[in-house]
Amino acid sequence: MDLSSASGLKPILLDEGLSSLEAIDEALRQGYSGIALKTCKGQSNSLLMLAKAVEAGIPCAVQDLTLTGVALLQSVGFAARISPIRGVEANGRQFCPAASTREERVHPGVFRARRGELDLRSIRGPGLGYRWEEWGRQL
Repeated sequence: MDLSSASGLKPILLDEGLSSLEAIDEALRQGYSGIALKTCKGQSNSLLMLAKAVEAGIPCAVQDLTLTGVALLQSVGFAARISPIRGVEANGRQFCPAASTREERVHPGVFRARRGELDLRSIRGPGLGYRWEEWGRQL
């Protein structure tokens, strides 16, 4: 399948099929124009895929549709640091609002979008800035 003509009109991103670095090469041969990173597939994996995309000069999106809690903090924190196209897909907040109550107390701006934007200023401090001690999570 050659998607080149369609991807010339709008970005077509390799999403669920992004399973290896070689998959990026194959997707580009098929006419895809970018990739969708998913931190739920692993932070290190996302960093490797990002490096490959930067090397290839293609855009990235961060798309973790149903993440909640600390997984959403990881996803939006990653997206905030890499300048993805179209921000970050983070719909788990609407699908499962009760799943993130502990995290939301400390990071309300991440779990309550305002005018389509998330406020990530609460993600700060040691490690990835989750501030575990403030929401009673045992590590």
